[in-house]
Amino acid sequence: MSNEFLRINVLNVPFINTTQAAFLTAVESRINHRQNTFIVTANPEIVMYARDDPSYQRILKNADYITGWHWHPQGRCHSGYAND
Repeated sequence: MSNEFLRINVLNVPFINTTQAAFLTAVESRINHRQNTFIVTANPEIVMYARDDPSYQRILKNADYITGWHWHPQGRCHSGYAND
């Protein structure tokens, strides 16, 4: 898991807390450096499934980035749960 962004934990799933522009810049940099990148776009079903299935939770924890499913109007990643 990448450590370049702060995280908001929702039921033990660590969503990144960043702007869309910063996230896209980070992903573009990883692409340009030919780094494999595992991105999860988590919705409520994914979060709840991870809560009930430890092996699935471990898979999520291996993601470089876990994002919400939409972006907040101010350009911040918004999971739909967090007060961001």
